[in-house]
Amino acid sequence: MAHLFKPAWRDQALVGLVLKKLEDMGQLDNTIVVFTTDNGAPQVTFPDGGVTPFKGQKGGSWEGGFRSPMMKKQIEAGAYPGIVKTTLDGFDPSKLLLGTSDKSAREAFFFYSGATPSAARFKNWKMYYDMTEETAAGWILPRVPFRMTLVQNIQRDPFEQAVGIDQKTVNGIGGALGSPLTAYIYDWNILPIGQQLWCTELMSYKAFPPMQAPETSNLDGLLRQVQSAGHPSDRSTRSAGRPSWVGQPNARRS
Repeated sequence: MAHLFKPAWRDQALVGLVLKKLEDMGQLDNTIVVFTTDNGAPQVTFPDGGVTPFKGQKGGSWEGGFRSPMMKKQIEAGAYPGIVKTTLDGFDPSKLLLGTSDKSAREAFFFYSGATPSAARFKNWKMYYDMTEETAAGWILPRVPFRMTLVQNIQRDPFEQAVGIDQKTVNGIGGALGSPLTAYIYDWNILPIGQQLWCTELMSYKAFPPMQAPETSNLDGLLRQVQSAGHPSDRSTRSAGRPSWVGQPNARRS
């Protein structure tokens, strides 16, 4: 966690070096420089880690763990008319960045907690499956696998105050669509969409396998590695005291 505590001045100094290099190359006015973060605020290290109005923090799949700031006003103003189109995970975000469209080309977004599928968003709807604790203890406590998928309209409730274990409403359990008494019926109709999205996402790893297995912060990965490797004593224990024909399909007693 050393990277959480690095001084802010070091980040500022590195950004200054990048800007100076672009200026020396004559490309400063032809380059979009975005200074943002790769995750939400790590409130567990407050005040250094910052704060966020969203639920959760870095390391979790609540909005507070994934939402990070980005400024694109200069792009929309046409300061970079020759912006090069590119794709992110197969989607072209240039229209959204240029301000020519209010909608993203991406309809679905997948939330992972480490290597664990945690939540999925489809348009305005977010479905929750396996989430971290909503407090700072979420850094060390096990995830919470929900017995039933939770659903919320994330545009209407961006701070997730009416979903999860810790809610600020008594009607949150009623659902996100329709009246509190019948909303869960409509919410459940959305669940197959989330299942289909995750099926497509996870099956894509067969065609495009990960470059390496994700690391773990406890002994889980080490235990799996040891168990898969086995031990000579396991084989000797299984074979000790057994006749030589045991385990051979075509062998029989003489």
